[in-house]
Amino acid sequence: MYDRLTETYWNQISGKAIVGELVGMRLIKVPIDTLMWKDWKALHPNTEVLSRDTGFPRDYSAYPYGDYESNSRVSFPVDYKDSRLHEKAVVYGIEVEGKTKAYPQDLLPDGTIEDEFSGITIKIINNRGVITFKNKVTGKEIIPVRNFWFAWFTHNPKTEVFDG
Repeated sequence: MYDRLTETYWNQISGKAIVGELVGMRLIKVPIDTLMWKDWKALHPNTEVLSRDTGFPRDYSAYPYGDYESNSRVSFPVDYKDSRLHEKAVVYGIEVEGKTKAYPQDLLPDGTIEDEFSGITIKIINNRGVITFKNKVTGKEIIPVRNFWFAWFTHNPKTEVFDG
């Protein structure tokens, strides 16, 4: 990611500034959801959408990455590989007390499950594709990073993997 105002480049996984005026600073994590539009509308029926008429020539009706998310190919060399998961398996990665763990999206059933990690009980809630991680004792949200396995593992090679 690039911040034009400060000319700072940010690592998308860690949120840490790696080049520019703000080197060493870290972005504050905020939760995001990645859902099909119909699922989002079912959960949030009053959602409004910005106009596609932006004044730029880009066609916003077409997904710019083609079938990249659904095919099994990685489009560039990957230096760090780990065979525990397919390179493009979608994972939710969390960090607790300096330790990391990846939760494969396919292993997160609808409803609530619990997992012990880094000395705490984590409550994982899957509400029709909206995934939330919480410290069961404190109720504090643990904000995950949703990514492909190869990207998470490249930045977190000592990560544990949830096995369901």
